[in-house]
Amino acid sequence: PSGPPQSLFVSQRSNTSLAVSWRAPELQFQNGKLFGYVIQYNIVGYPVLKNVSVTDATATQAVLTSLQVFTEYEVRIAAYNAMGVGVFSNAKRETTAEGVPTDRPSSVSAAAISSTQLQVAFNQPSANQINGINLGYIIAATCIGTCPSPSSKETVIPYDSSKGPTARLTDLTVGGLSKYTEYSLTVACFTSAGRGPLSVPVTVSTLQDVPGPVVDFALSDIVDTQVRLSWRPPADKNGIITGYLVWYKPVLNATGGSSSAAAVSNTTVPLGANATGHLIADLVHQTRYEIGVSASTAIGWGPARIETLVTGVPPELPQPPTMLTVSSIEATTALVQFIPGYDGKASISAWLVDAQVQSEASPWQRLASIPGSVFTTNQLTITGLQPFTRYRIRLTAQNIRGLSNVSLPSNWFETKQAAPASAPANLTVRVVDSRSLSVRWMPLEAGQWNGNAQGYSIRYRRQQNSTTDFTEVAVTDPGSSYRLLDGLLANTKYEVQMTARNPAGSAVTSSVFATTWDAAPSAAPSNLALRSKSSSTVGLVFDALTVEQASGVILFYTIRWNQSTSDTYIATGSMRVSPSSAVGNSFSVNVVNLMPFTQYAFTVSASTRQGEGPSTSSPLLVVTEESAPADPPRLVYCPQVTSDSVLVAWLPPRYPGSSTISSWRLKYGVEPSAGGSGGATFVEVSVPGSQLNRLLTGLVSEAQYLLQLAAVNAKGVGHYANASVQVYAARTRPEAPSVPLIISSAVTATSIDISWTPKGTGYSPIRNYTLLVISSANNWTIDRPAASGTSATVAGLLPSYSYSFQVRATNDIGPSDWSKPTNASWTKPSGPVSSPEIDRLTPLDPTTVRVEWTPMPLASWRCGLNCPAGVARQIRVLFTPRSGDSGLPVTAEVPDPSSNVALVGNLTRGVYYEVSLLAISAYGAASRASRLRLVYVGEAVPTAAPSKLRCIASGGAQIYCNWTAPPKEQQNGVLLGYRLYYRRLGSPGEVPLDDSSSRTRRAAASAASADSGSVAVAGAKSASAIDRLKLYSVYGVAAAAFNPAGEGPNSTEVRVVTSDGPPGPVDGLRIVELTPTEAKAVWSAPLEPNGNVTKYRLAFTRLLATDGSGERNVEVFLDPSQTSYRAEGLAESAYYQFRVAAQTQSAWGWGPDSKANATTGPVPGSPSRPVITSLAQTEAGVSLQWSYTDGMGSVATTGAVVQGFLRDSGQPWRTLQRFDSAGLTACQIAWSRLTPPGAYQLRVVGVNNVGISEPSEPSRWVYTPGSGLGPFYEQWWFLVILGLAGLIIINLVITLLYISGRRRSSKLRKRQYNADTNSHNGHLDSAAARLAHPMTLGSTASGVPASIPPNGIGMDAENSLYRFHHPGVGASSSIAGPPPPPLTSGLASSSSVANGTYERHQRQLHHRQQSHGNRKTPRPSPASVMSGADGQSDVSYSSSSVLPKPSHRQNGTYRSSAYGASGGSSGRHYHHHRHRSSSGRHHRHRHQSSVCSSSDCSCCSDDNESDFKKRHPMSDFDEEEGNSATDTASDLSSVNNAKHRAITPSHQQQQQVTYASLRKAKPPELPTTFDNERTYGVPQQHAQQQQQQ
Repeated sequence: PSGPPQSLFVSQRSNTSLAVSWRAPELQFQNGKLFGYVIQYNIVGYPVLKNVSVTDATATQAVLTSLQVFTEYEVRIAAYNAMGVGVFSNAKRETTAEGVPTDRPSSVSAAAISSTQLQVAFNQPSANQINGINLGYIIAATCIGTCPSPSSKETVIPYDSSKGPTARLTDLTVGGLSKYTEYSLTVACFTSAGRGPLSVPVTVSTLQDVPGPVVDFALSDIVDTQVRLSWRPPADKNGIITGYLVWYKPVLNATGGSSSAAAVSNTTVPLGANATGHLIADLVHQTRYEIGVSASTAIGWGPARIETLVTGVPPELPQPPTMLTVSSIEATTALVQFIPGYDGKASISAWLVDAQVQSEASPWQRLASIPGSVFTTNQLTITGLQPFTRYRIRLTAQNIRGLSNVSLPSNWFETKQAAPASAPANLTVRVVDSRSLSVRWMPLEAGQWNGNAQGYSIRYRRQQNSTTDFTEVAVTDPGSSYRLLDGLLANTKYEVQMTARNPAGSAVTSSVFATTWDAAPSAAPSNLALRSKSSSTVGLVFDALTVEQASGVILFYTIRWNQSTSDTYIATGSMRVSPSSAVGNSFSVNVVNLMPFTQYAFTVSASTRQGEGPSTSSPLLVVTEESAPADPPRLVYCPQVTSDSVLVAWLPPRYPGSSTISSWRLKYGVEPSAGGSGGATFVEVSVPGSQLNRLLTGLVSEAQYLLQLAAVNAKGVGHYANASVQVYAARTRPEAPSVPLIISSAVTATSIDISWTPKGTGYSPIRNYTLLVISSANNWTIDRPAASGTSATVAGLLPSYSYSFQVRATNDIGPSDWSKPTNASWTKPSGPVSSPEIDRLTPLDPTTVRVEWTPMPLASWRCGLNCPAGVARQIRVLFTPRSGDSGLPVTAEVPDPSSNVALVGNLTRGVYYEVSLLAISAYGAASRASRLRLVYVGEAVPTAAPSKLRCIASGGAQIYCNWTAPPKEQQNGVLLGYRLYYRRLGSPGEVPLDDSSSRTRRAAASAASADSGSVAVAGAKSASAIDRLKLYSVYGVAAAAFNPAGEGPNSTEVRVVTSDGPPGPVDGLRIVELTPTEAKAVWSAPLEPNGNVTKYRLAFTRLLATDGSGERNVEVFLDPSQTSYRAEGLAESAYYQFRVAAQTQSAWGWGPDSKANATTGPVPGSPSRPVITSLAQTEAGVSLQWSYTDGMGSVATTGAVVQGFLRDSGQPWRTLQRFDSAGLTACQIAWSRLTPPGAYQLRVVGVNNVGISEPSEPSRWVYTPGSGLGPFYEQWWFLVILGLAGLIIINLVITLLYISGRRRSSKLRKRQYNADTNSHNGHLDSAAARLAHPMTLGSTASGVPASIPPNGIGMDAENSLYRFHHPGVGASSSIAGPPPPPLTSGLASSSSVANGTYERHQRQLHHRQQSHGNRKTPRPSPASVMSGADGQSDVSYSSSSVLPKPSHRQNGTYRSSAYGASGGSSGRHYHHHRHRSSSGRHHRHRHQSSVCSSSDCSCCSDDNESDFKKRHPMSDFDEEEGNSATDTASDLSSVNNAKHRAITPSHQQQQQVTYASLRKAKPPELPTTFDNERTYGVPQQHAQQQQQQ
């Protein structure tokens, strides 16, 4: 091979190997089939060590192994074929990677210089065993035995080159150690590859220090003069404890005043090292003491633990502080002021601070324990608060006795913002390609922002320009974790930082470095300059590309030129320039073998292994210097020939050498005959330069002439062109040449050599041959000058294609016929013309990458139209580690040419691979592989989602979620974190908690954008909270894991409902339908109800000023279905504010008020005041017309309001009707809107979109129909009604007088009848009557009968309360005051009352009483069963709703019931009955008499009725027709009404209604026989019900 392999590239693979990659030599330099390659390498500065042969001709990479660590090598490569090894490429240098040191530091010594510091010294390891750049030393101190935290400490000592590699390093300090602790010390050297072996460990201890305070200090057995102390040794001994010191002193006496012993100095008691307690026995009674204990080491005394007590008084639990106030709030601190509670007779040893964060629903957590000694002025400084966090705190006091109760919490407060707590973690930068870097990080969690998150800023700059400012890219989303940096420079190392920002500041990560991939140059060489040096040479100068422009290692520069001419033939050329030929930063190149006096256009470009960069945008032009014509005239021919003359014609040369051809030199002469001697004798003629033909005459007929023609310019004579002609007039076209002959030995994949034999010329020389190429794809022709011979190479053919050829000759007369075609000839097969390009690279796991491409078309395989069956074709996938990365090359074969994907595994983790594809067939590989693509191996997106995701509402607008990480083998790298995706699906009830229907899924999708987002969580966590959500909402939550390669799949979505809370403000509160006295507030439910709204609160206030001070506040509470309220009775021309708030069912309180203001009067822009111009009454109503005094205001009216004032109603103006019609000035008010009868005044209020006008002046009085034209008492109908009412009243008076007279006569008859009955039935004595009758029991001392009210409770003569007990009732009551008169012997004669005592407070003994006119006489109750004449019993009854049924009927009449009583010396007998007389009329009468003593009521007969009335004028006697039961009920109702008027006058109307209903009730039957154990009348239960009524 005459050329070296291309694009040699050497990269680090490990610390003992190098990776070498290349491309085959250019095809024209291979000079045959390649058999393989030879790689030659050596250590720089040393002879060649080894040659490595690669026997696979298609290979493009190899690995050099067993090299020395961190050593620079030179590598060359050459291809070889059957003829031998070709040209070696230029050497490439590369250094093997660093290794860890193989030697350890020696002679390590250490000594303690303080309680926390050591001084170390050691000898450095051998320099030739560092295996890299010595970065320094790591001194590790590890605690031995029981160790405090941390148990080890590493100190890095950077390498100090000024001391040299062999000097002993001394005075190295290791600090930050624990006091009086034994350590094991080791030293190791480290390079970038890691640390080397550890030194032999040495043991050393830090020095002693003073101890810490004792622990569990307690006081016990406190009496008048002594107390017992106890403690345990300090937790931080910091040495050997040598003893304890107990001290005490009085500070205040028990009353709080100055102690008499206050001036006494401390009393100290030294104790031994093993002491854990002490009894102090010399204290003063009732004195406050301060007592302390300290421990000591050899260094000194440590801090004391101090307590106070009052002798003789055992300590008690303290009381909590009160009045907590928080002030001086900073980002992490706050000042709490409070009033201390009772200290429990002991000092407060600590204040325990608890905090509640964000909301009342969050749990209380211990924030701090502050020693009581820092409490001096009733205030404490609380530290350790989280910035930008809402807190409220509470305190607990602690003394030696124990803890107090917690205090009441403080008010809520919020700490100030601070800079973010940290920068984004896990900043990872990966190279994507030559122009971009991918940046991933772990987003800050909500609690790390310490303020309002403003997002991130990615800062980057080129490392070469470390002094320049960073370029910043803003990332506004605080939850973002990825950003692509593009538009970067290729092959450039960048420094990348990440910044988190909030209003208070920022936090910046440490720098991460990454180098972009190399690429084709980004620019063309600059400062291109040209200079013509001669007629064939041009000098060219240009500058080399800068590093930024080069985008990689420049392999060569390419200079291209072409002729700038209007001729269709354009000669082009190119040459390559090695970068090593530069002088400084410039190149100077001579381009030779150009044509004279020709304009050329030059361009320059540069190439790297990734390809060629852009050429010069505007080609530079140059013209070579003049010279004699550089080539002969073209196409000399003879178009006309006679027997003695020839017309010679020609075309000028392509390169005339100057601007003007001055003349032509034409020579002609007869050619010597064959075999003749001597040359031709030429005749030379000069032809003017402007002429392109010449007629030659006087020639010899049929002679063969030789013609020579040359161009002449100012620089000389050019080259001669030769031609021949026969002077013969009868010329013809030539014969067709012979069938072309195919030279089989010269057939290749892309060319075929042919030859042919010319035949008859037609007496004219052959000037040209034309080849016709025939194929199955297409046909074309090729022209060849005859001077070039009778053979040709036909190139540009397709491999494995069939071709045939024809030839024809052309002379001065014209072309011949085509020769016969050749037989079909096939070109040889060839390898593919190109390789497929890679579409996508996707890491699947840390060692596997998926490669995708577009399959090549069949034509690209160079197999012909139909690729022969059985021809093997495959795609080779090449993975080569990038330069500087240590990794094994990997090759994968894809045997199916139609495939478009390959999975390549077993790659090296943490390595950037350059990937390419190479198409290979049975006939060879493609001349070039695909363009390189870059991929980082070692990371792939997680292939599994987090599992067991569970979310619950954690109070307020927060959700708490936990999950399980994906399996380790599916994480595919280091997990940077998780991302919780959430979306609001709707409100409970709108969206179910499962996703069981497609409808629900569609609803969730449509609602997802309303309130959605994500929360990033660090990879070390498996739980997190999502806050700032909407209350009382259904959320869907899913989790995904992400690593530096990207984000894995989402988990299954879970749904959770956030807690409810106080609602948001109501929506759209506005005031409508405004009038001078009314306003209607209208609103909608809150947009954020945060629960089920249970009620609304509306309040409106009349404001006296715009500052919001109110005069009158009205509050109303409305159901959730009410979203409007009309406020009436407002003051005119007043300013009102309306406020509406909502409340949910969870007792969260009221939400915020929505406010709207309204003025019940005109405002600027309102209509002017209306004037009523017409008012008329019609049958339908009242018609009004009005106008506006000063127009309709700044805005046209939209309607009007008509109000009315009703005379003598005491009501304000009210709205009769509202009209919504623009420009309205007339209306009609229907009579139905006015309350008849009445008189109204009307007024009009104008309305527009700005407000309302001032009301018009009231109209005249309008009288509704029926109210006439004046007051009602002036109307005719009122006078008629008044007259009729007078007649009715007169009739009623006459009727009442008549009835009253009849009643008085009836009562007289009844009294007489009762007296007769009492005489006839004298078995009841006065004592029995007093007992049975509730009204008259006897006489008072003054002789006035003692009456007992029917409620069963009465007053005796001495006004004492007394009650009676009846065994049949079952109720008992004590008797206060003198008892009623004792029972007499006559009582025993009545079996129905002998065993009963009267129970005053029972309802069944409340009997009827009858009222006659104004006289209120209690009527007697039946107390016994009276024996009738027929031996059967008549039943007595009480005045209840239970009506008695007569015991029997005799002679068409009912038997009557008689009851009576006697009081003192006189008695009365009442006869009460109703019966049907012989005339068929019903009689009902009551009389008081002893006349009617028989059981037959003859006194009530028709004949004796009038007589009876005469004899009993005070009796009642009513006659009526109808049913006896109805009559009896009517009678009973009147009795009961009388009774209730006596008992409860205030309930008279109610009771009348109750008993009136009884008139329609049929009385139940009562038994006809009774025993002595029952009280007859109304049952007690029913009586109680009556009393309740």
